[in-house]
Amino acid sequence: MVININGKTSSFLIVVLFMSMLSNGIYYDVGFSVTLAYFVLPIVIFFIFLNGMRLSKFLFLSFVFVFFVYFCFFLSSFYSYNFDSSFRFFFGALAFLFFFFSFSSYLVSANKDIYLLLGVSLKVYLVLTLLYYLAGLMVFSPLQEHQYFYGLFVEKSLPRLVGLTIDPNFASLTFIVCFYYFHFSKVSYRKVFSILSIILLLATLSRSGLLSLFLSFFFVSFFVIKPIQVFRIFLSFILFSMFVYVSLELFFAVDVSNLIEKRVEGASSGAGRFELIANAYTLFLEKPILGHGIFNFRDLNMQYFSSHKYAHNTYMELLVEVGVVGLAFFLSLLLFMTIMAFKLRKVYPFLIFSVVSLGLMAGTLSLYINSIFLFFLVVTFSLYIRGRNEC
Repeated sequence: MVININGKTSSFLIVVLFMSMLSNGIYYDVGFSVTLAYFVLPIVIFFIFLNGMRLSKFLFLSFVFVFFVYFCFFLSSFYSYNFDSSFRFFFGALAFLFFFFSFSSYLVSANKDIYLLLGVSLKVYLVLTLLYYLAGLMVFSPLQEHQYFYGLFVEKSLPRLVGLTIDPNFASLTFIVCFYYFHFSKVSYRKVFSILSIILLLATLSRSGLLSLFLSFFFVSFFVIKPIQVFRIFLSFILFSMFVYVSLELFFAVDVSNLIEKRVEGASSGAGRFELIANAYTLFLEKPILGHGIFNFRDLNMQYFSSHKYAHNTYMELLVEVGVVGLAFFLSLLLFMTIMAFKLRKVYPFLIFSVVSLGLMAGTLSLYINSIFLFFLVVTFSLYIRGRNEC
């Protein structure tokens, strides 16, 4: 017998689940990061148990495809440099895939407006992020380098917003999604939340985030909106940035020029990323076809270059770990998501902008098994199944 839970309760829990995927800064380390999304995974099971689930053929075939990609990644563990690291990936991938399939299936089956609930989730996310960041501003010390204070992270004595995420660049990616959603939506207070998204994006001091916003906007705009609208949006962004600059200088006594100078200083070396990419390229050349084994980049980087860091580049990490074959599988998944988002460009225009931004930001983040990438998978596949009849 199917028992229906209260509609408001169901909507509330869906909002919590969307929020949990964006909040990758709330986690527990068990060899891999068990983020908030996996802690609330039992909610998904609870949904399905009480309400049942109608399995979409397209979603099932999509899950088979995603499962195949990650299964191929796992096969590399049998020849990996460090089997323990690859084995940890196995458990992380299981949770990742189970969440994707379960939550997507429920969203498709539930009699709920996914798009509207996503908007509620993003509003709550932005407000909580702002509050968490302000709490950090009140207690942080610029002398405590590389320390977290609530929703900010100190780097080069600058307070960079991280919010509920683990890194300013991850935070910037979430704000790009928020901006595009509210810019193209007709929900209440959309202009307020569009502006708040940009303010928070600027507060991350993320060069790659701003670059991704600009590039995704110009790459996609000509397929979605009229050229005159492109010009108006660009001009509005320039004027708004000037307003923020002047306001901070005059009313808050913030030396914006010094902030910009410090962020530009590290641009020539990519904040150390160029060195990591060079290390990754050297390791890739040793085993270019099948790689050294999934989840092994940090172990290899430590062994050969005495640096226990990620590459901060999903594409280079996958080249090292699973070679050109594995990277081709991952790129095919991104391409599949881009095609779905493009087909929905008239129904959900924010989605194609967001997915292109994801592809760009993957060049500065390690995200192939991150909960924020899980968010993109769930949202893209669920909205496509719901919206393809309206295309």
